Amino acid sequence: MYPKAKAKELFDKYQFVEIQNYSSKHEVKDCALIAVEEIIDYMTDVMKWDEETNGNILYWEEVKDEINLL
Repeated sequence: MYPKAKAKELFDKYQFVEIQNYSSKHEVKDCALIAVEEIIDYMTDVMKWDEETNGNILYWEEVKDEINLL
């Protein structure tokens, strides 16, 4: 899935989660960004570093950039 499509998918998932006092677009973006940061942190800290891992991290960094553009 392209980063832009993944960003939209994550944003849409959090947009419909009913969390008390978390309904603005800004807060939805923050939730999606937290999820992406957790993925990047896990990949950086736990996974064996190789070209595939680096490519995956770059993918998630692009997803993060796309979320910020929403």
